Amino acid sequence: MVTIVTTYKNQRKILEHYWCPLIHKHGDVEFLIVDHDSRIEPLKRLLPQKKNVMYLSLNWEIAHAKNINITDIELRAMGVNASSHNTVLITDIKCIPTYESMVHLDKLEDNQMAQELDGLDTTI
Repeated sequence: MVTIVTTYKNQRKILEHYWCPLIHKHGDVEFLIVDHDSRIEPLKRLLPQKKNVMYLSLNWEIAHAKNINITDIELRAMGVNASSHNTVLITDIKCIPTYESMVHLDKLEDNQMAQELDGLDTTI
């Protein structure tokens, strides 16, 4: 099984038009979306209520109050640590896995590394 980790920051159209159909179509893949301070379009309200999708969020008000700056890389690392699978694909929310890449990921065994996925995503 595979987990796909990405970050979200007020990108509602991308989430709804590209990621939500992917989440529905690939119920055997775990999607872990890390919320990067989405106050304008909160992630929690947008995600489909499915068992294969999870989200992580920090208390951003405390982070801002303490002047803590957290990068997307650090957020994705949190997502990897929260994954329930050994095989993880980390991607930008604007790089949507294509059908071909999803088939490729589905064939991977636990802890097997994909040698190359170049060209197997659609950047929007």
